[in-house]
Amino acid sequence: MFDGQIDPEFADEHIRVLSGEGALTGALNWYRAMTRDFGDIDRTTVPTTYVWSTGDTALGRAGAERCGEFVDAPYEFVVLDGGSHWIPEERAEELAEAILARAGS
Repeated sequence: MFDGQIDPEFADEHIRVLSGEGALTGALNWYRAMTRDFGDIDRTTVPTTYVWSTGDTALGRAGAERCGEFVDAPYEFVVLDGGSHWIPEERAEELAEAILARAGS
């Protein structure tokens, strides 16, 4: 299903958790609650770092880059070459470095 992008044990654990009664409802409700009227979204006023991977098939680069248009504070767009949508699982060290760099700024 993920064409070798994620560790099979990681995928199996998520499938196990999300197969529980009612578990998938909460996960899907996050997407259902999304607005399509971006004029209603408040601008972010805190320093923000967006970490994106060039292999993310869920969100393309243009959409990821446009997130910065909604930030009225220091903003950094960090691009990780390769990987996929699952940055915390695949690139934990690089993600932690980006978080620590922001927290220390």
